[in-house]
Amino acid sequence: TLFIMHFAWWTIEIFNPRGANVFASLATSKFYIFPIVLFLGILSSDLRVESKEFQNYLFWYFIVLFIGIILCGVQMNFGADFMHGISPNYSYLFKKYQAYSGKLFRPWGTTHIPGGYSGILCYVVGFIFMFRSSDDMGVSLSKRKVRIRYVIYIIFILASWYTMLISQVRTLFIQNLMITILCILLRVWGSKAKSKTILALTVGTLISVGVSSLFLNNLTDFSDKFQLANSIARIEQLDKTGIMSKRASPSTVLDKLSSDMEIPFGWGPGMTTTFLLAFVEAQKKRWDLKRYQFWALDNFYVFALLELGLGGIFIILISFFIPAFIFKYMVKLKGVQEENSLSSMAPALAVGIVVIIANWGAVLLPFNPASFFYWFYVAIAMKEYNRMVTKYPQFETSANRVEDQALPPAL
Repeated sequence: TLFIMHFAWWTIEIFNPRGANVFASLATSKFYIFPIVLFLGILSSDLRVESKEFQNYLFWYFIVLFIGIILCGVQMNFGADFMHGISPNYSYLFKKYQAYSGKLFRPWGTTHIPGGYSGILCYVVGFIFMFRSSDDMGVSLSKRKVRIRYVIYIIFILASWYTMLISQVRTLFIQNLMITILCILLRVWGSKAKSKTILALTVGTLISVGVSSLFLNNLTDFSDKFQLANSIARIEQLDKTGIMSKRASPSTVLDKLSSDMEIPFGWGPGMTTTFLLAFVEAQKKRWDLKRYQFWALDNFYVFALLELGLGGIFIILISFFIPAFIFKYMVKLKGVQEENSLSSMAPALAVGIVVIIANWGAVLLPFNPASFFYWFYVAIAMKEYNRMVTKYPQFETSANRVEDQALPPAL
Protein backbone atom coordinates (compact mmCIF):
# COMPACT_ATOMS: atom_id res chain seq x y z
CA THR A 1 0.00 0.00 0.00
CA LEU A 2 1.00 3.64 -0.46
CA PHE A 3 1.01 4.26 3.30
CA ILE A 4 3.51 1.48 3.94
CA MET A 5 5.70 2.64 1.06
CA HIS A 6 5.61 6.20 2.43
CA PHE A 7 6.60 5.02 5.92
CA ALA A 8 9.42 2.87 4.52
CA TRP A 9 10.79 5.62 2.29
CA TRP A 10 10.72 8.19 5.11
CA THR A 11 12.64 5.73 7.34
CA ILE A 12 15.33 5.48 4.67
CA GLU A 13 15.34 9.28 4.33
CA ILE A 14 16.29 9.66 8.00
CA PHE A 15 19.78 8.46 7.03
CA ASN A 16 19.99 10.55 3.84
CA PRO A 17 23.62 11.85 3.83
CA ARG A 18 22.47 15.05 2.11
CA GLY A 19 20.05 15.81 4.95
CA ALA A 20 20.74 17.73 8.14
CA ASN A 21 21.34 14.84 10.59
CA VAL A 22 19.50 11.81 11.94
CA PHE A 23 17.91 13.63 14.88
CA ALA A 24 16.76 16.61 12.81
CA SER A 25 15.34 14.24 10.19
CA LEU A 26 13.50 12.32 12.92
CA ALA A 27 11.85 15.61 13.94
CA THR A 28 10.12 15.74 10.54
CA SER A 29 7.95 12.83 11.71
CA LYS A 30 5.88 15.70 13.14
CA PHE A 31 4.52 16.41 9.68
CA TYR A 32 5.34 13.30 7.64
CA ILE A 33 4.31 10.52 10.05
CA PHE A 34 2.34 11.71 13.10
CA PRO A 35 -0.67 13.04 11.11
CA ILE A 36 -1.13 9.60 9.56
CA VAL A 37 -0.71 7.99 13.01
CA LEU A 38 -3.50 10.30 14.22
CA PHE A 39 -5.66 9.09 11.32
CA LEU A 40 -5.03 5.43 12.18
CA GLY A 41 -5.66 6.10 15.88
CA ILE A 42 -9.06 7.67 15.22
CA LEU A 43 -9.88 4.95 12.72
CA SER A 44 -9.30 2.26 15.35
CA SER A 45 -11.11 4.13 18.15
CA ASP A 46 -14.77 3.84 19.16
CA LEU A 47 -15.51 7.45 18.24
CA ARG A 48 -19.03 7.83 16.83
CA VAL A 49 -20.36 11.02 15.27
CA GLU A 50 -23.92 10.23 16.34
CA SER A 51 -22.98 9.65 20.00
CA LYS A 52 -24.32 12.04 22.64
CA GLU A 53 -20.79 12.75 23.86
CA PHE A 54 -19.52 13.76 20.42
CA GLN A 55 -22.56 15.95 19.73
CA ASN A 56 -22.18 17.76 23.06
CA TYR A 57 -18.48 18.19 22.39
CA LEU A 58 -19.21 19.78 19.01
CA PHE A 59 -21.65 22.26 20.53
CA TRP A 60 -19.28 23.45 23.25
CA TYR A 61 -16.32 23.39 20.88
CA PHE A 62 -18.08 25.94 18.69
CA ILE A 63 -18.94 28.04 21.75
CA VAL A 64 -15.24 28.16 22.70
CA LEU A 65 -14.25 29.00 19.12
CA PHE A 66 -16.85 31.78 19.11
CA ILE A 67 -15.21 33.28 22.21
CA GLY A 68 -11.96 33.28 20.21
CA ILE A 69 -13.75 35.16 17.43
CA ILE A 70 -14.87 37.78 19.94
CA LEU A 71 -11.25 38.05 21.12
CA CYS A 72 -10.15 38.71 17.51
CA GLY A 73 -12.71 41.51 17.28
CA VAL A 74 -11.44 43.05 20.52
CA GLN A 75 -7.83 42.84 19.34
CA MET A 76 -8.75 44.41 16.01
CA ASN A 77 -10.54 47.26 17.76
CA PHE A 78 -7.69 48.13 20.14
CA GLY A 79 -4.74 47.31 17.87
CA ALA A 80 -1.07 46.63 18.62
CA ASP A 81 -0.95 48.64 21.87
CA PHE A 82 -3.57 46.34 23.34
CA MET A 83 -1.45 43.32 22.42
CA HIS A 84 1.64 44.86 24.02
CA GLY A 85 -0.32 45.40 27.21
CA ILE A 86 -1.27 41.73 27.44
CA SER A 87 2.29 40.41 27.47
CA PRO A 88 5.83 41.66 26.74
CA ASN A 89 6.15 38.56 24.56
CA TYR A 90 3.98 40.25 21.91
CA SER A 91 6.49 43.12 21.74
CA TYR A 92 9.15 40.62 20.72
CA LEU A 93 6.88 38.89 18.24
CA PHE A 94 5.74 42.19 16.69
CA LYS A 95 9.34 42.90 15.70
CA LYS A 96 9.21 39.72 13.68
CA TYR A 97 5.86 40.70 12.16
CA GLN A 98 6.36 44.45 11.76
CA ALA A 99 4.66 44.35 8.37
CA TYR A 100 1.38 43.49 10.12
CA SER A 101 0.93 46.72 12.05
CA GLY A 102 -1.02 49.94 11.64
CA LYS A 103 -3.71 49.56 8.97
CA LEU A 104 -2.30 46.14 8.13
CA PHE A 105 -2.71 44.90 11.70
CA ARG A 106 -4.08 41.37 11.93
CA PRO A 107 -5.69 40.00 15.10
CA TRP A 108 -3.88 37.05 16.61
CA GLY A 109 -6.77 35.40 18.41
CA THR A 110 -5.31 32.64 20.59
CA THR A 111 -2.52 31.82 18.12
CA HIS A 112 1.14 32.88 17.94
CA ILE A 113 0.99 34.59 14.53
CA PRO A 114 -0.99 37.50 13.05
CA GLY A 115 -4.16 36.20 11.41
CA GLY A 116 -3.42 32.71 12.68
CA TYR A 117 -6.94 32.15 14.03
CA SER A 118 -8.21 32.14 10.44
CA GLY A 119 -6.41 28.84 9.89
CA ILE A 120 -8.62 27.15 12.49
CA LEU A 121 -11.83 28.83 11.33
CA CYS A 122 -11.14 27.88 7.72
CA TYR A 123 -11.36 24.13 8.22
CA VAL A 124 -13.54 23.75 11.32
CA VAL A 125 -16.69 24.50 9.31
CA GLY A 126 -16.84 20.81 8.34
CA PHE A 127 -17.88 19.90 11.88
CA ILE A 128 -21.16 21.75 11.41
CA PHE A 129 -22.26 19.10 8.92
CA MET A 130 -21.79 16.43 11.59
CA PHE A 131 -24.54 17.94 13.75
CA ARG A 132 -27.36 15.49 14.53
CA SER A 133 -30.83 16.20 15.89
CA SER A 134 -30.84 12.81 17.67
CA ASP A 135 -28.13 10.66 19.23
CA ASP A 136 -27.26 6.99 18.78
CA MET A 137 -29.65 6.04 21.61
CA GLY A 138 -32.60 7.43 19.66
CA VAL A 139 -33.00 10.45 21.98
CA SER A 140 -33.97 13.49 19.90
CA LEU A 141 -33.46 17.14 20.69
CA SER A 142 -36.56 19.27 20.91
CA LYS A 143 -37.38 21.35 17.84
CA ARG A 144 -36.56 24.46 19.84
CA LYS A 145 -33.06 23.22 20.70
CA VAL A 146 -32.46 22.13 17.10
CA ARG A 147 -33.41 25.60 15.85
CA ILE A 148 -31.19 27.25 18.46
CA ARG A 149 -28.21 25.16 17.41
CA TYR A 150 -28.80 25.89 13.73
CA VAL A 151 -28.95 29.62 14.50
CA ILE A 152 -25.72 29.38 16.51
CA TYR A 153 -23.97 27.56 13.64
CA ILE A 154 -25.15 30.12 11.07
CA ILE A 155 -23.98 32.97 13.30
CA PHE A 156 -20.68 31.15 13.72
CA ILE A 157 -20.18 30.89 9.94
CA LEU A 158 -20.94 34.60 9.46
CA ALA A 159 -18.65 35.58 12.35
CA SER A 160 -15.92 33.33 10.92
CA TRP A 161 -16.13 35.08 7.56
CA TYR A 162 -15.87 38.46 9.26
CA THR A 163 -12.84 37.33 11.30
CA MET A 164 -11.07 35.94 8.23
CA LEU A 165 -11.72 39.20 6.36
CA ILE A 166 -10.34 41.44 9.11
CA SER A 167 -7.42 39.01 9.43
CA GLN A 168 -6.71 39.70 5.73
CA VAL A 169 -5.85 36.04 5.03
CA ARG A 170 -7.71 35.90 1.72
CA THR A 171 -6.57 32.45 0.65
CA LEU A 172 -8.04 30.89 3.80
CA PHE A 173 -11.28 32.82 3.29
CA ILE A 174 -11.55 31.45 -0.26
CA GLN A 175 -10.78 27.93 0.94
CA ASN A 176 -13.46 28.25 3.62
CA LEU A 177 -16.03 29.34 1.05
CA MET A 178 -15.11 26.42 -1.20
CA ILE A 179 -15.36 23.91 1.66
CA THR A 180 -18.69 25.34 2.82
CA ILE A 181 -20.18 25.33 -0.68
CA LEU A 182 -18.95 21.79 -1.42
CA CYS A 183 -20.33 20.49 1.88
CA ILE A 184 -23.70 22.11 1.17
CA LEU A 185 -23.83 20.66 -2.35
CA LEU A 186 -22.93 17.21 -1.06
CA ARG A 187 -25.51 17.57 1.70
CA VAL A 188 -28.20 18.39 -0.88
CA TRP A 189 -27.01 15.55 -3.14
CA GLY A 190 -27.43 13.07 -0.29
CA SER A 191 -30.70 14.47 1.00
CA LYS A 192 -34.00 12.58 0.67
CA ALA A 193 -36.08 15.77 0.66
CA LYS A 194 -34.04 17.75 -1.87
CA SER A 195 -36.67 20.39 -2.56
CA LYS A 196 -37.07 21.30 1.12
CA THR A 197 -33.32 21.23 1.65
CA ILE A 198 -32.63 23.44 -1.35
CA LEU A 199 -35.32 25.90 -0.25
CA ALA A 200 -33.95 26.07 3.29
CA LEU A 201 -30.38 26.53 2.05
CA THR A 202 -31.43 29.18 -0.46
CA VAL A 203 -33.31 31.19 2.17
CA GLY A 204 -30.44 30.75 4.63
CA THR A 205 -27.90 31.88 2.04
CA LEU A 206 -29.91 34.98 1.08
CA ILE A 207 -30.32 35.94 4.73
CA SER A 208 -26.62 35.33 5.40
CA VAL A 209 -25.50 37.42 2.44
CA GLY A 210 -27.92 40.21 3.33
CA VAL A 211 -26.89 40.34 6.99
CA SER A 212 -23.20 40.13 6.06
CA SER A 213 -23.48 42.97 3.53
CA LEU A 214 -25.37 45.18 5.97
CA PHE A 215 -22.91 44.45 8.76
CA LEU A 216 -19.75 44.90 6.69
CA ASN A 217 -20.95 48.11 5.06
CA ASN A 218 -21.33 49.69 8.48
CA LEU A 219 -17.83 48.77 9.65
CA THR A 220 -15.45 51.70 9.99
CA ASP A 221 -12.73 51.72 7.32
CA PHE A 222 -13.85 48.31 6.04
CA SER A 223 -14.73 49.55 2.56
CA ASP A 224 -11.36 51.30 2.30
CA LYS A 225 -9.45 48.17 3.18
CA PHE A 226 -11.41 45.74 1.01
CA GLN A 227 -12.22 47.63 -2.18
CA LEU A 228 -12.02 45.34 -5.20
CA ALA A 229 -9.93 47.88 -7.09
CA ASN A 230 -7.34 47.93 -4.30
CA SER A 231 -7.17 44.14 -4.22
CA ILE A 232 -6.69 43.98 -8.01
CA ALA A 233 -4.00 46.66 -7.78
CA ARG A 234 -2.12 44.62 -5.16
CA ILE A 235 -2.31 41.51 -7.34
CA GLU A 236 -1.05 43.47 -10.36
CA GLN A 237 1.83 44.82 -8.28
CA LEU A 238 2.76 41.30 -7.20
CA ASP A 239 2.57 40.18 -10.82
CA LYS A 240 5.03 42.91 -11.85
CA THR A 241 7.55 41.65 -9.31
CA GLY A 242 7.38 38.17 -10.84
CA ILE A 243 6.27 36.51 -7.59
CA MET A 244 2.98 35.29 -9.05
CA SER A 245 4.61 33.50 -11.96
CA LYS A 246 7.35 32.01 -9.78
CA ARG A 247 4.77 30.51 -7.45
CA ALA A 248 2.07 29.35 -9.80
CA SER A 249 3.46 28.76 -13.27
CA PRO A 250 3.61 25.07 -14.28
CA SER A 251 6.70 25.83 -16.36
CA THR A 252 8.40 27.35 -13.31
CA VAL A 253 7.57 24.25 -11.27
CA LEU A 254 8.98 21.96 -13.96
CA ASP A 255 12.11 24.09 -14.27
CA LYS A 256 12.55 24.01 -10.50
CA LEU A 257 12.24 20.23 -10.31
CA SER A 258 14.45 19.59 -13.35
CA SER A 259 17.23 21.83 -12.01
CA ASP A 260 17.08 21.26 -8.23
CA MET A 261 15.44 17.89 -7.59
CA GLU A 262 18.05 15.29 -6.62
CA ILE A 263 17.21 11.75 -7.70
CA PRO A 264 16.49 9.36 -6.11
CA PHE A 265 16.50 10.55 -2.45
CA GLY A 266 16.17 14.32 -2.64
CA TRP A 267 17.73 16.77 -0.20
CA GLY A 268 16.41 15.00 2.88
CA PRO A 269 13.33 15.61 5.07
CA GLY A 270 13.02 19.15 6.40
CA MET A 271 15.65 20.64 4.11
CA THR A 272 13.29 23.17 2.49
CA THR A 273 12.29 24.48 5.94
CA THR A 274 13.98 26.53 8.65
CA PHE A 275 12.00 25.31 11.65
CA LEU A 276 15.19 23.80 13.15
CA LEU A 277 18.64 25.42 13.23
CA ALA A 278 20.10 22.14 11.96
CA PHE A 279 18.31 22.60 8.63
CA VAL A 280 19.62 26.16 8.27
CA GLU A 281 23.17 25.02 8.97
CA ALA A 282 22.85 22.12 6.55
CA GLN A 283 21.63 24.50 3.84
CA LYS A 284 24.66 26.75 4.39
CA LYS A 285 26.99 23.77 3.95
CA ARG A 286 25.57 23.01 0.52
CA TRP A 287 28.11 25.08 -1.43
CA ASP A 288 26.57 23.89 -4.72
CA LEU A 289 23.19 25.47 -3.90
CA LYS A 290 22.29 29.05 -3.08
CA ARG A 291 19.98 29.73 -0.15
CA TYR A 292 17.06 30.86 -2.32
CA GLN A 293 17.14 27.51 -4.13
CA PHE A 294 15.82 25.80 -1.00
CA TRP A 295 12.50 27.61 -1.48
CA ALA A 296 9.82 25.12 -2.56
CA LEU A 297 7.81 27.82 -4.41
CA ASP A 298 5.08 27.58 -1.74
CA ASN A 299 4.00 24.42 -3.52
CA PHE A 300 3.35 21.15 -1.68
CA TYR A 301 4.16 18.99 -4.69
CA VAL A 302 7.53 20.69 -5.16
CA PHE A 303 8.11 20.50 -1.41
CA ALA A 304 7.56 16.72 -1.28
CA LEU A 305 9.70 15.96 -4.34
CA LEU A 306 12.60 18.21 -3.31
CA GLU A 307 12.76 16.78 0.21
CA LEU A 308 11.96 13.10 -0.42
CA GLY A 309 13.01 12.74 -4.03
CA LEU A 310 11.13 10.01 -5.88
CA GLY A 311 9.58 8.94 -2.56
CA GLY A 312 7.60 12.19 -2.51
CA ILE A 313 5.36 10.61 -5.13
CA PHE A 314 3.85 8.33 -2.45
CA ILE A 315 2.49 11.15 -0.24
CA ILE A 316 1.33 13.04 -3.34
CA LEU A 317 -0.61 10.01 -4.62
CA ILE A 318 -2.13 9.51 -1.17
CA SER A 319 -3.45 13.08 -1.25
CA PHE A 320 -5.16 12.37 -4.59
CA PHE A 321 -6.45 8.85 -3.94
CA ILE A 322 -8.11 9.53 -0.56
CA PRO A 323 -10.77 11.95 -1.93
CA ALA A 324 -11.33 9.57 -4.85
CA PHE A 325 -12.04 6.63 -2.55
CA ILE A 326 -14.26 8.71 -0.26
CA PHE A 327 -16.32 9.78 -3.26
CA LYS A 328 -16.59 6.12 -4.29
CA TYR A 329 -17.86 5.25 -0.80
CA MET A 330 -20.36 8.13 -0.87
CA VAL A 331 -21.79 6.97 -4.19
CA LYS A 332 -22.44 3.55 -2.66
CA LEU A 333 -24.14 5.07 0.40
CA LYS A 334 -26.22 7.32 -1.85
CA GLY A 335 -27.85 4.18 -3.19
CA VAL A 336 -29.23 3.28 0.25
CA GLN A 337 -30.18 6.89 1.20
CA GLU A 338 -27.94 7.11 4.29
CA GLU A 339 -28.30 10.86 4.64
CA ASN A 340 -26.50 11.27 7.99
CA SER A 341 -23.54 9.16 6.92
CA LEU A 342 -23.17 11.10 3.68
CA SER A 343 -23.27 14.33 5.67
CA SER A 344 -20.50 13.07 7.97
CA MET A 345 -18.35 12.09 4.99
CA ALA A 346 -18.90 15.35 3.10
CA PRO A 347 -16.25 17.38 5.02
CA ALA A 348 -13.56 14.81 4.19
CA LEU A 349 -14.30 14.99 0.48
CA ALA A 350 -14.68 18.78 0.50
CA VAL A 351 -11.46 19.42 2.42
CA GLY A 352 -9.66 16.77 0.35
CA ILE A 353 -10.59 18.50 -2.92
CA VAL A 354 -9.74 21.98 -1.60
CA VAL A 355 -6.39 20.82 -0.21
CA ILE A 356 -5.43 19.27 -3.56
CA ILE A 357 -6.11 22.59 -5.27
CA ALA A 358 -4.63 24.83 -2.56
CA ASN A 359 -1.48 22.69 -2.29
CA TRP A 360 -0.39 24.25 -5.59
CA GLY A 361 0.02 27.62 -3.86
CA ALA A 362 0.87 26.51 -0.32
CA VAL A 363 2.33 23.60 1.64
CA LEU A 364 -0.87 22.59 3.46
CA LEU A 365 -1.10 18.83 3.87
CA PRO A 366 1.92 18.27 6.17
CA PHE A 367 1.29 21.18 8.53
CA ASN A 368 -1.38 22.20 11.03
CA PRO A 369 -4.12 23.24 11.13
CA ALA A 370 -4.91 21.86 7.66
CA SER A 371 -3.18 18.55 8.43
CA PHE A 372 -5.14 17.87 11.63
CA PHE A 373 -8.57 18.64 10.16
CA TYR A 374 -7.79 16.78 6.92
CA TRP A 375 -6.84 13.51 8.63
CA PHE A 376 -9.56 13.83 11.27
CA TYR A 377 -12.27 14.23 8.64
CA VAL A 378 -10.86 11.37 6.58
CA ALA A 379 -10.82 9.07 9.62
CA ILE A 380 -14.45 9.99 10.40
CA ALA A 381 -15.43 9.26 6.79
CA MET A 382 -13.72 5.84 6.84
CA LYS A 383 -15.32 4.94 10.19
CA GLU A 384 -18.72 5.98 8.90
CA TYR A 385 -18.35 3.78 5.85
CA ASN A 386 -17.24 0.84 8.01
CA ARG A 387 -20.38 1.31 10.11
CA MET A 388 -22.52 1.18 6.99
CA VAL A 389 -20.70 -1.93 5.79
CA THR A 390 -21.83 -3.61 9.01
CA LYS A 391 -25.38 -2.35 8.54
CA TYR A 392 -25.63 -3.33 4.86
CA PRO A 393 -24.09 -6.77 4.16
CA GLN A 394 -24.18 -6.12 0.40
CA PHE A 395 -21.24 -3.73 0.86
CA GLU A 396 -19.18 -6.42 2.61
CA THR A 397 -16.22 -7.52 0.50
CA SER A 398 -12.59 -7.98 1.37
CA ALA A 399 -11.78 -4.89 -0.66
CA ASN A 400 -14.49 -2.66 0.78
CA ARG A 401 -14.07 -3.00 4.53
CA VAL A 402 -11.49 -0.41 5.56
CA GLU A 403 -10.80 -1.79 9.03
CA ASP A 404 -9.66 -5.15 7.61
CA GLN A 405 -6.38 -3.45 6.68
CA ALA A 406 -6.76 -0.30 8.84
CA LEU A 407 -6.16 1.49 5.55
CA PRO A 408 -8.30 2.58 2.59
CA PRO A 409 -8.38 0.06 -0.28
CA ALA A 410 -5.44 0.27 -2.69
CA LEU A 411 -3.65 2.73 -0.40
